[in-house]
Amino acid sequence: MEMKRRTQTKVTLEQEGADGIIDRIAMNALSSNGNLLAERDDYLLEVQEPYRLGNFRVKCGRMYLEATDQHDPCLEWCGDVIKIYDQMLPATMYDSVCGKPITNLIMHPYLTSDIIIKKMSHVPDPRADYIEIHIEQPRYFYCRGTDRYWVEE
Repeated sequence: MEMKRRTQTKVTLEQEGADGIIDRIAMNALSSNGNLLAERDDYLLEVQEPYRLGNFRVKCGRMYLEATDQHDPCLEWCGDVIKIYDQMLPATMYDSVCGKPITNLIMHPYLTSDIIIKKMSHVPDPRADYIEIHIEQPRYFYCRGTDRYWVEE
């Protein structure tokens, strides 16, 4: 299954003339003036799969953020999942935010209103309970040679 997905991704990238795919949160993190020192092109020039560079991971041609937030250790990023530790919300809120922008719930430089909450739940954990938010976010093709980024349809 994994090999089939990698093969399909490679075909798609070749058809699009792209070197890879980067998601919105990773792009926002690389573009921020916060804790990341490099511009996104510095990272993309280095990308080979499978690859991990600092807080970024590449899998099946997609670059995404995988890290604990340096400014808020209760916030954890992993691709299309955001975890918030040591927080509780009213039970009615979990379903009411689905389909809405993440910025209705969390304000953060990496998050924009085009990132949509798909599912949110409370997860009991012996180490620390957390809120798990599954999101849908834009993804962009990128080409290092032309320094071009365009939305993945």
